[in-house]
Amino acid sequence: MMKGTREWVMLRAKYGWPKGTVPFGRTLFHQPDGYRQDAPGFISMVYGIPLNAPNSWGGLSTVTLLTDGWLEEIDPRDLVRGDCIGYCGPGSVDGDGGVVVLFDGWFENNPSLRYAMTYEQMPDVQLGPVYRARPFDFRWHAYRLKGIVD
Repeated sequence: MMKGTREWVMLRAKYGWPKGTVPFGRTLFHQPDGYRQDAPGFISMVYGIPLNAPNSWGGLSTVTLLTDGWLEEIDPRDLVRGDCIGYCGPGSVDGDGGVVVLFDGWFENNPSLRYAMTYEQMPDVQLGPVYRARPFDFRWHAYRLKGIVD
């Protein structure tokens, strides 16, 4: 399995930070990998975005994931495992509406239910990451890591 493949990304989501072991924190850094323990920090870790990337401070933010060219917006109907959903880019400030979570599939394999199965680091959960069914919010967008290999 190769870095940058969907399989690699999904394994990082499942095992990179063992479920229910990492407290959420915008100023906490996971050891030994050094990624910030918030939602975009988790996504940065899952995608293997280098910590020395421009604008990285323990990973990128919901703004810089998009503006620095790591993600591209896609049609939600094109979502597949390893893509992400949320609200990113200009105007999305972490903790003030900005959010990004890893997409694993549609609940009951039915997109019309508008619930996505996701891996995410959440502020309202004591320890993460968590795997759950999450409503696909009306203001959310779908994103794909540029260069991800199917």
